[in-house]
Amino acid sequence: MANIAIGPSKRNFIIIIIPKFSLRILRLSLKVATTANTYCARLYYFLVRFRAYADGIPCL
Repeated sequence: MANIAIGPSKRNFIIIIIPKFSLRILRLSLKVATTANTYCARLYYFLVRFRAYADGIPCL
């Protein structure tokens, strides 16, 4: 039962630490997601352009 006495303070400590940690992780994952999306979009754009370019050239 002695655990209950330090329970709230420990809980508050964890609640204070978790948002900072999760915010950092969230920011990092958002950054990774946007970079991945941009990379995929660029790659897709390049492939589409290249395919259109390749289709425009008559095969000899």
